[in-house]
Amino acid sequence: MVDGRVSVASFAGEQYSRVMSEIMIDVQGVGKKFRLGGATSTGRLSDVVGSLWGGGQQKREDVQRDYWALKDISFQVTRGESCSIIGKNGAGKSTLLKILTRITKPTTGRFGLVGHVGSLLEVGTGFHPDLTGRENIMMSGVVLGMSRSQIRDRFDEIVDFAGVDKFLDTQVKRYSSGMQVRLGFAVAAHLEPEILLIDEVLAVGDYQFQKKCMGKINLMTRQGRTILFVSHDLAAVRTVSTRCLLLQGGELIFDGTTESSLKKYQQDSEQSDEVDLRLLPRHPALGADRVVSFTKIRRNSVGPLTTRSALSLSIELEGHSRVGEASVLVLIGLADGTRLATLSSLDSGLMISWEDHQTIKIDVLIEKHWLAPGLYQIGLVCVQQGVTSLDWVGSAMTISVEADLEDVPSLQRATREAMGMRIPSQMSCR
Repeated sequence: MVDGRVSVASFAGEQYSRVMSEIMIDVQGVGKKFRLGGATSTGRLSDVVGSLWGGGQQKREDVQRDYWALKDISFQVTRGESCSIIGKNGAGKSTLLKILTRITKPTTGRFGLVGHVGSLLEVGTGFHPDLTGRENIMMSGVVLGMSRSQIRDRFDEIVDFAGVDKFLDTQVKRYSSGMQVRLGFAVAAHLEPEILLIDEVLAVGDYQFQKKCMGKINLMTRQGRTILFVSHDLAAVRTVSTRCLLLQGGELIFDGTTESSLKKYQQDSEQSDEVDLRLLPRHPALGADRVVSFTKIRRNSVGPLTTRSALSLSIELEGHSRVGEASVLVLIGLADGTRLATLSSLDSGLMISWEDHQTIKIDVLIEKHWLAPGLYQIGLVCVQQGVTSLDWVGSAMTISVEADLEDVPSLQRATREAMGMRIPSQMSCR
């Protein structure tokens, strides 16, 4: 830490380059604090709805608190190194990249990057929606400090890689999310940045384009470019990086080779039998004030979860006011967000109601989950009357499934059978 002061430097001067010529990214004691709750009344719809539910201003003030998304993060990345950042949702990965791209400022610490920086953080990032694809390519090159002739030299290569030649003179706001990602990556990768920062956004693209991106990232690394890559796709992490930073709860807990980091990540996931859900990010569609909140999830099963063992979970929800006729959905998906199955309390005939500030516990038992070995995400949704989402935690827990020796012949079809099917489960309320 730097005594609570913020010192953000580009470190691109000659003196810095001579002394530390191989260090392209230098992060020292970076922390980021957010203030949660305590919003003042602005007359917005959320304030009106909050007052109707009894969630007035006084209650919001009572839950006001500071939340450290990042705590004392320090690391360095050298020239030609491809480094991935992994961790659960809410670990601080995206916040770190937003600091490095100067979208947000750190609360404490300092950081430095040497040379031109290309980034792909969200769909459409860096593009003006009212400009055409052609105009956005030119504008991005100018922002990176390139001359018009340099941009023109790479223009055809960018268009060919993105596959948007038929839509070059169409406004970017008319593009699909996949088209925006293809053009965004092509621009970021082909305008010769010394450093390329990539968030999970590549998951939007199709398989063939993702394969092209992985090949391009590997080529850039061989050319001496520096890559910082954030992803939940562990296969992609193995493909593009030789080193990983593992974040947990805003802290850097492990820095090592890709294989050792992934092993550590998997071990930690297995040991996280209980997760506090109160500070985990919610679905963007939810408002600031919720009448029901998931507070805790716990895996009750003893020992490793195998392809043949049962999965037992306990979930806690707190009602902040009287709520009736609600149900709970348990979402099971791959680490990249692909949904495999949805379990509903309605299948067990369970409808849930809350009194004011009442906590309810739900037990979930899945005797046969049909999941192949690997890492999976558990998501939780509370729905009222099958329409209104009261709370939604996209990634509440990560579970690891190991192979059972007796089940080896059927492993190849296990996940395929789970895809899109209803997995038999039992839910009870206490």
